[in-house]
Amino acid sequence: MATLLDGVSSDTTGTGASHTAPATVFVRGTMDGARVVIQVSDDDTTYVKADNISLQNPCVFNGITGCCNIDGNGTYYIRAVLENAGSSTSVTVETTS
Repeated sequence: MATLLDGVSSDTTGTGASHTAPATVFVRGTMDGARVVIQVSDDDTTYVKADNISLQNPCVFNGITGCCNIDGNGTYYIRAVLENAGSSTSVTVETTS
């Protein structure tokens, strides 16, 4: 399990976590209008929104918590971006692998 964000209360871009198998990403906590975008990269430098991988499984959370699956193989990186944090935002994002 990798923690991408841990109780974050202000806008931030998390650090990429290396993965080598499919993963489920969980967004938990109090959103207070915040948006969380899950991003992936093959080199830990250039990131794209994970929903570019599968339009059937978007990984953008607008004011709600939830989870999405990243069906990646080989070495890749996942990070979370928190935007528009409200005064009571406290968000944790974790992966299963």
